[in-house]
Amino acid sequence: MLALLTSEKRAGRCGFEKEHLGLSFAGLRAYCEEHHEAAVWQAVGRYLADLAAQTAEGRGLILQGPTGTGKTGVLALLAEAECLRYGAFEPMTEAEVRFGGRRRHVRAITAVELAEFLMNRRRDDEWWLNRLSDLTCCAHLMIDDFGAEYMDGFALNSFYKLMDNRYTARRCTHLTVNVELTDYAGSNPNAARIVSRLRQRCYIITIAGPDRRVRLSASALEGVGFG
Repeated sequence: MLALLTSEKRAGRCGFEKEHLGLSFAGLRAYCEEHHEAAVWQAVGRYLADLAAQTAEGRGLILQGPTGTGKTGVLALLAEAECLRYGAFEPMTEAEVRFGGRRRHVRAITAVELAEFLMNRRRDDEWWLNRLSDLTCCAHLMIDDFGAEYMDGFALNSFYKLMDNRYTARRCTHLTVNVELTDYAGSNPNAARIVSRLRQRCYIITIAGPDRRVRLSASALEGVGFG
């Protein structure tokens, strides 16, 4: 269905580290079939096949499951497909041009990086406001390891406003998560509001299987001799 090639140049434009790139749709299908999870590649395939309509509706994907099952790789696959389909940058309004910078079509950030960014605002910091605008207005926002972050009260309020603005404007938000959304929603009122909006606009896909990192770590020792 999709045969996506990756490069260091595209890695920068999609916002993912090189180690998370390189997954093709065929590779995703083979991995899922190996672990008896055909529903995963079928759901991702349906989303990508109907990408224009999903983007118009502001619908994203929540990829949930244990650590090491390849959720970030699938997220990078989505980002790459969207960059290929729409280009790295979106057209901007006159006001946005005056504000400075270029608005990316796809933005990728870990939840921990997002929390650190939101907690470190300096008063009247134009760079901070510009970056927040970019995260708010990009067509597809990718947040990796959602739920692993710590936020103070100011950051959580800013995060809620960010997510609410994206929800109202029907902009796609994609997450990877290995915590229960119900537990996250119960942590405070703003978290509950965020999860409610995400559940309405996102398809939830559960990815199981073994921890790939453990498997790769063990296989690296195969054939090593001991003197």
